[in-house]
Amino acid sequence: MLAITFFDQNPLRLTDEEYNSPETVLKTYFELFGPGETNHLLPAVYTEALTNPGGLCSSAIERMKVLSCFTELYQVVEAAFIISRQK
Repeated sequence: MLAITFFDQNPLRLTDEEYNSPETVLKTYFELFGPGETNHLLPAVYTEALTNPGGLCSSAIERMKVLSCFTELYQVVEAAFIISRQK
């Protein structure tokens, strides 16, 4: 089951420097993967998650959460791309 805990609401992977200057993370990401490549990779990831029997998304509610998350993630990636270009 997908569960959101208190710890999921806070950045866990960012260094102090990255936390204080998150645009550096965005710039690095988009140097490695542009929005186009990300848009090609994300469907592969969620297709695998949704179609793997006995996997993470075995219930309808869990599948809906994944689809919703990825729908929002596409917009996050596009917004992050714009932000990364502004700094």
